Amino acid sequence: MNSDLFQAMKGSEQAVKATNLHYVVATQTLEVGIDADFCTLITELPAASALVQRAGRVNRRGTRDSGRIIVFREPDLSKTPKGVYSAEELEYASHWLETFEGADSGISAWTCTQNPPRSAELSRAALQRLESWDAENLSHTDEELAADMMLPFQNPSDINLWLRDDLLFQDDPNIGVVVRSLPENDADALGLLDAARPVADEAFPIRNRSQIAEIAKRSHDGTSFRIFIVRARETGENAVTLWSESVGSLPDCLQSGDTLVVDSSAPLFDRNLHTLKTAGGECETDVYNLCQNSGVVLSIADDDDALKRIFAVIRSADVPDDSDTPNEDSSGSSSSDMDSCLLRNVLIDEADLEYLRRAIQSHTVGRTGNGYDSVGQNSMQEFVENYENMPTERFVFPALATEEDRLSWLVLQRSENSLDDVSLQEMRKAISGRRNDPVHLNTDDGHQHSVARRAERFLQILGLSDGTCHDVMTAALHHDDGKKDPRFQKLLHFRIREPQSYDDETYLAKSQYYSPVYEARIRREMNLRGWRHEQRSAAECWANHDVIGANDIELVTRLAGTSHGHGRSCFRDNAETLIPRYVMEHDDTGPAPSINDIRRAARELFDNGVWERIISHTDERYGYWGVAYLEAILRAADITISAEGR
Repeated sequence: MNSDLFQAMKGSEQAVKATNLHYVVATQTLEVGIDADFCTLITELPAASALVQRAGRVNRRGTRDSGRIIVFREPDLSKTPKGVYSAEELEYASHWLETFEGADSGISAWTCTQNPPRSAELSRAALQRLESWDAENLSHTDEELAADMMLPFQNPSDINLWLRDDLLFQDDPNIGVVVRSLPENDADALGLLDAARPVADEAFPIRNRSQIAEIAKRSHDGTSFRIFIVRARETGENAVTLWSESVGSLPDCLQSGDTLVVDSSAPLFDRNLHTLKTAGGECETDVYNLCQNSGVVLSIADDDDALKRIFAVIRSADVPDDSDTPNEDSSGSSSSDMDSCLLRNVLIDEADLEYLRRAIQSHTVGRTGNGYDSVGQNSMQEFVENYENMPTERFVFPALATEEDRLSWLVLQRSENSLDDVSLQEMRKAISGRRNDPVHLNTDDGHQHSVARRAERFLQILGLSDGTCHDVMTAALHHDDGKKDPRFQKLLHFRIREPQSYDDETYLAKSQYYSPVYEARIRREMNLRGWRHEQRSAAECWANHDVIGANDIELVTRLAGTSHGHGRSCFRDNAETLIPRYVMEHDDTGPAPSINDIRRAARELFDNGVWERIISHTDERYGYWGVAYLEAILRAADITISAEGR
């Protein structure tokens, strides 16, 4: 912004005269993200940390001898109307201000450094613009190798960064509270939590560490409840623990990223606002089944004999999930291993399968029409309708049958071999009133040409430049070229005869049929777990850069490679694992570009650092937001065409 008014706010004497600006009346949003320089500040008493931010807008550049700061307040802070700051915060701020009486420099940057205020007790949702370095951080999606190389106060891709008052690490403990209906037996409760870990959507955020101490205190006052600690990113038996005072105070036992799980009898919440309220709160309900789409937790009452019998059958089967164990023999034994994960092979009676389906549906009711995302809703509906045919992991608690009439629990969830929604979209066409035919890749009515035409419509409406439009459409025409990989084509040709040789008329983009068992077996045998077809698409674009017709080949290559949100700033595979020997021997891409050309391009991109250079160059040329905008256009075209079954 270069307007005279903005320049006047920045302290330009010439702009002040031109605009006749004398006063600026603003809310507390002026504290952050505004490069302003005032001679005087008149403010109501805020929290001490907020006052420091406001004071920083007075004599900001040091061009004056001093700047006046006038703070007014209610005589009795305990009677302050309920607002952004608590009475305790304001009381502390008032006492903190008194410590500056007699100081020659007043509330200067130096004195605040020597006598810093404590952080605000509650982080306010004060909107702050993202700086360029914040946007750069958020733009990364695949940085596993450098996951620990971060600022000590900032998580990777911290989307909440711009909603915070400041970046003080100690201000936000980064700990959440989850409510669960759990078995009374501690061992069963620990086992259930280990099987059904908390998910982000069911967690209540803890704003400060004083709330943690209050939760621990309330667990022994009045209605007692248990507190479990789920440690993030930790494996092994001790990942979920039951807290007790014998191991130390609750705040001392926690690390950033932990999750507290409390019984549903814990009166810690404001049910009207669905927020944590440790003083005089009420109980909340277990919403785990409504917050994820990978499975369900069921509990049965004493009078449900049908579910009791079903749970007993599943418990007695005790089927181990060895789907992650590689099988050197690539014969039909792999399929048998996967079949052992199917519930239809455990529950033989169709009536039992249908009864369990109705129980699952009753526990997941409420997803539809209550603000849950359609993708998650569709995924959960698919799980309900087809749970017996999916590889699943099952856990029954108590694990051993007992003579006591104890409440029984079942955790039923997709196996890790089950595909995520993006993978499903890549494998199987959506049915939207169209014939259930396979979708070809490069025919005139095939997937890539359809996406390019849809992208063209979007671009015309948005009014982007001709050169940029051309490059986005070029990327759309090649974003799925990586699906030419013979291993991926083998996946797509389930129950479809493979051609003797491939060309633009025979490559498939999406399959006509789908089998999770077949898919999991092929992905394991062909080493396709974690393999990204769009990474090979980028290599094909780079190998074909002389004839692809791009104005900016780096932009086209980037858009093809990041068309599913991965690849910023690197991919997992190098050239050898992206295009292994099997592909070199079986690929049928044709003479231009040949598989050798694609392999050389992959080596240049992913072994020699050219891909990272492309990411850097396109970020510089188009900006982080600009590239994200172009990626979103391509992704929107891809998603809408897929939803139409094309």
